[in-house]
Amino acid sequence: MRRKHFVKLTALATAAVMAVSPAVVFADDSTPGATSAGSSIEGSGNLEGIVNKDVFKVKLPTTATGDTNFILDPQGLLNIANNTLYQGGTGAIYFKNKGASGAADTYSNTSDAIEIINKSSYDIDVAFSVKVELPEGVQMVETKAALADATKPSIYLEMKESEDEAPTALKAGDNSAKVKLVDKVAEAAGTGYEIKATAKTDGTGYDYTYELGDSFDETAAAKASYTLSGQCDTTADWSAVNALEADKKTVKTTIVWSAKKHTDSYFESTTVTASSNSVAVSLPEGVTLSKAELTLTDGTGAVPLTNGNQFTLNDTSFTVSARNVTSWVGANYTKIVLTFSDGTSETITLQ
Repeated sequence: MRRKHFVKLTALATAAVMAVSPAVVFADDSTPGATSAGSSIEGSGNLEGIVNKDVFKVKLPTTATGDTNFILDPQGLLNIANNTLYQGGTGAIYFKNKGASGAADTYSNTSDAIEIINKSSYDIDVAFSVKVELPEGVQMVETKAALADATKPSIYLEMKESEDEAPTALKAGDNSAKVKLVDKVAEAAGTGYEIKATAKTDGTGYDYTYELGDSFDETAAAKASYTLSGQCDTTADWSAVNALEADKKTVKTTIVWSAKKHTDSYFESTTVTASSNSVAVSLPEGVTLSKAELTLTDGTGAVPLTNGNQFTLNDTSFTVSARNVTSWVGANYTKIVLTFSDGTSETITLQ
């Protein structure tokens, strides 16, 4: 009697468990009488996508006042007119400087900074150059001290990259600063580069982008920053320059800059052979060849070379004739050292 009650209770408990368990769908049974079974299940792994993490983003250079115009004042006339605003005195060169926090603009012998800000996801190389064109009768000097003895209207101008760099005196014509490596914006959620997902409007998935986070702070990004400053002489007679027509007595400065992905070399290859005697080149805008020397294997015995004669270098390629390669290597001259206007150099190995 007790046993029958036990069986009934067990059956009820089992029924209750099955009622709350999830339904399981089973495939067909194996074939009756078979002694083995097998099958396969097919699936696929779809690629969700790939995000291009190479992002070039540079804030174009400008100054707070929008230009680098300046005024030459050999006799200090502006200081006489308004010595509060123009404090340079005789021989001054005045650049306009943006007043801080809404204050009025001021004037000094140094321009506001010309800034190129790197907001890219990779390091960039910034090339910066200044071309100076002078009115008839005006010359450039290489030091401020030279202005004191000037007998001809003279100007001293210099450019400087950041507070840590020594200034470079400008000459008439083209002037190139050393190419500046500017660090990238690192990957960081919110404050740097990050992958963002946006649901597609048709509900089929997501679109992905690689971009700066909403909390990115541009002021914290790396940059190249340049200034111009100068002075003019107070001893020479500027009257002839002053008498020129308005459009002919202006000192003109043209600033040229370029930015591109950082590279450790301007040359695709730094090895040249008699059979492979040309390599691709990518020179930054404004950068020119200053000097070329052929040297022995140990770097001694420098022999000057001329572009267009013993070799050819342009913006896109460097070429040495097979005959010259064979001749120089035979005499143990296996290196060409090229020095550029931005201060960098490349060593080409001849084999």
